[in-house]
Amino acid sequence: MKILENKLDKGEVTLHVENHNDLWHLYNIICKGDLVYARTHRRIRKVGDDSRSDRGERIPVYLGIKVEDVEFHKYSDRLRVKGIIVNGPDEISKGEHHTINVEIGKTLKIVKEDWPSYIIDRLSEASRGMEERVIIVTIEEGEAFIASVDRVTLTPLLRISESIPGKRAEEEREVGLKTFYSKVARSILHHAKQLNPVSIIIAGPGLTKNRLKDYIAVNYPEVEKLIVLENASYGDENGIYEVIRRGAVDKVISESRAVKEIEAVEEFLAQLAKNPEKVAYGGEQVEKAALYGAIHKLLITTKMIRDATPDERRKIEELIKSVERTRGEVILIDEAHAAGQQLSSLGGIAAVLRYSVNEA
Repeated sequence: MKILENKLDKGEVTLHVENHNDLWHLYNIICKGDLVYARTHRRIRKVGDDSRSDRGERIPVYLGIKVEDVEFHKYSDRLRVKGIIVNGPDEISKGEHHTINVEIGKTLKIVKEDWPSYIIDRLSEASRGMEERVIIVTIEEGEAFIASVDRVTLTPLLRISESIPGKRAEEEREVGLKTFYSKVARSILHHAKQLNPVSIIIAGPGLTKNRLKDYIAVNYPEVEKLIVLENASYGDENGIYEVIRRGAVDKVISESRAVKEIEAVEEFLAQLAKNPEKVAYGGEQVEKAALYGAIHKLLITTKMIRDATPDERRKIEELIKSVERTRGEVILIDEAHAAGQQLSSLGGIAAVLRYSVNEA
């Protein structure tokens, strides 16, 4: 995401959408009640034409809308921002509904009454292009191919070939395999240090991938914990595309993003079962705990923030600031995974406490 104009002192940011991840960030940045300005298309009927059969001409216009809803279409690379027209050409009536489709390559301006710290942090993260990256290794006996991939780009890194003697030359074969596994493992370690991947997928036919994983576990245990095994028909570049087509990368990235959120919800649920006096959930309980500075971790679903009215959002933001002032940790939980859905069923907000406030 490219920030074209940053006028946070006026509550305005103008930005350019560069990739799919930017759309996901915007889904969590744009809230109900915000103003969004962008070039869009609107059907306009000619003045004085009362014919119902003439639906008018669809023309490009620059509109501002007050946001009522935001929808993210994950598989079509499109964000739909729905709202009421508040600004536009004279021939367009104010107060009518309109949807701005935000796609890669779109420029838009977002205006908020207030930009809370957690949204500014997300905006900064998006503008820095922070991207979760995965290393994929496809391997079969004597051949390996290494690439890095994120949700947007695939970068081939290295091809490794090693002549492996046949099974009759047992000792030479063992030496050849060891040399091959060593080359591949050292290359993986080198690229892992450079790219800091969230996961390393090793894929290929047969058991060669398993043997490479075993070799890494013994010689490079710090890397072994990142490894995920996948089946693939090929141990070359074709195997890379096969792994991507099957959605293995999306699965790993999605899981890695959610790990911290899931662990936080699981911690809350464990405390709820064992020490219910050390947790709070629902707005009233959590607000009381914050008043006493008792919150160690505050969990809020992103949906709760997105769906809140401006007044409700201001209340949430004051709560977040209160928790941060008392050195509590604030974790936004995505409702798309099971842990987020569990939190939603408890009101969308919960906290793990430093101490009980029941007696307070």
